[in-house]
Amino acid sequence: MTIKLIILDFDGTLTEVEKEALPYLASYKKDLQKLLSLSTENFENSWNDSVTLIKSQPFLYGWKSDNKIVAPALADPYILCQTIANIIMDRFSLLYQEPLKRIEVLDMLYKDNYLKCNIVFRNQAEYFLETLCQNFHVCVVTNSRTDAVTHKLNIFLKKPLPITVFGNAKKFALVSDFVEIPESLNFSGFEGITLKAAYIGQ
Repeated sequence: MTIKLIILDFDGTLTEVEKEALPYLASYKKDLQKLLSLSTENFENSWNDSVTLIKSQPFLYGWKSDNKIVAPALADPYILCQTIANIIMDRFSLLYQEPLKRIEVLDMLYKDNYLKCNIVFRNQAEYFLETLCQNFHVCVVTNSRTDAVTHKLNIFLKKPLPITVFGNAKKFALVSDFVEIPESLNFSGFEGITLKAAYIGQ
């Protein structure tokens, strides 16, 4: 089998997510406190209590889709912030009766503060990407915004590379009516490349 296309994740795979998210965390907390109109003491206590709660039972909390956990809270700082925000909103019954509004607010907090992240790629990431691009078609599939990830790549890379970014991928989405994986798929922009399903086990 000839490999023609390499599909990469981005946050935490190509980047040092813990280092990148330091300004994100500070700004997210500030925006959330303002949004909820809580005193600094009340907010910090609630935030710290939430962290303790999550660490005591880490697999009971996380990023939810259709009320199911699709990523654990401690997977990365972005998911942790969202999980804590949900716990605090539940604690104070804020936006509790408006789930769609809550999703909208949390999505806004994530997108606005993601732009404030540091840019910290993993060691040898540039060489890794350059080598891949010399031999394969390369694309990045990420839940983050296309423009934000493209911006990070453009700043980090010393020379432009032919990397296609597919943002807002919704990789967390659950499919209730799933039947089977198609035997093959073709995508616009990757003419001549067919993705074939690989079945593991049964």
